[in-house]
Amino acid sequence: MYDTIKYKGRNYPIAIIPDVFCNKEREIIIGSSSLNNALYNEEEGYPDKEAEYLDEQIYAFMDEDYFNLSLDDFISVTKRYID
Repeated sequence: MYDTIKYKGRNYPIAIIPDVFCNKEREIIIGSSSLNNALYNEEEGYPDKEAEYLDEQIYAFMDEDYFNLSLDDFISVTKRYID
């Protein structure tokens, strides 16, 4: 299912999907690349504890364009993109 995570007043797209890599009985969260950019900076690290906490909940990040796909197509792309 598609949803959003709110961080610093802005909503970022996420997808909650079955764990297609290890355990299909649990769900994982795939975040958008814009969320990744908001949560972590290569030079400065995490801007705050909330960002670090949210980042730890996300399995992986993908480009925003994929969040426009049907959920089945999103899962297929996720398998190819991350695996």
